[in-house]
Amino acid sequence: MDQITKMAIQVTCSGCKKRFEVSEKFAGQKGPCPNPDCKAIILIPAATEAVVVHAPEEGGPKGVSGRPIGKPIARKEIRFSPLVAIGIGAGA
Repeated sequence: MDQITKMAIQVTCSGCKKRFEVSEKFAGQKGPCPNPDCKAIILIPAATEAVVVHAPEEGGPKGVSGRPIGKPIARKEIRFSPLVAIGIGAGA
C-alpha cells in the first residue's frame, strides 16, 4: 500500500514578512495573508518535487577509523612587513 505524503509549501508574505505553511493544493494560486493585521494578496508558489539526498561518494584513502582522509588546506605564505606593523601601531 503506497502512501503519498502531502508536503506543505513554505510562504513568506511580502507585506508583513510573516512566514507560514500552505497546503500544496493551493500551489500556484493567490490568496490573502493569514495575518489579520495584513491581509495582503500573496502568490503561493508552485509545488516542487521532493528533494532527494544522495549518499556521499565513496572513494579516496581512508584512515584507521575507516573515515575518509581529507586533503590538507593550502596555505598562503604571508610576509611580515615592519613598516605595516609600525603604521598599525601608530594609528592605534
